[in-house]
Amino acid sequence: MNRHTCALYVGHFLRYWAQDPHAFDEDMDAWVENFLKPGNLQGGFNWYVAIHQARLDLIRNGPPNLPKIHIPTVIR
Repeated sequence: MNRHTCALYVGHFLRYWAQDPHAFDEDMDAWVENFLKPGNLQGGFNWYVAIHQARLDLIRNGPPNLPKIHIPTVIR
């Protein structure tokens, strides 16, 4: 992957998934530099490959029946 392609790929997620689409503009070069290092981008792709079967199971069978959380918890 070249620098331009990496910047487009990483930039997409940083701009569209962040509350402020410009929050990472100043640091974009550092993000790209990091993901261009051998293996760094591949690690993210490997996660999706590894989780694929569990994701399909969730889609096909719904969420697992988990015990209630009894500790006071806040989810925002």
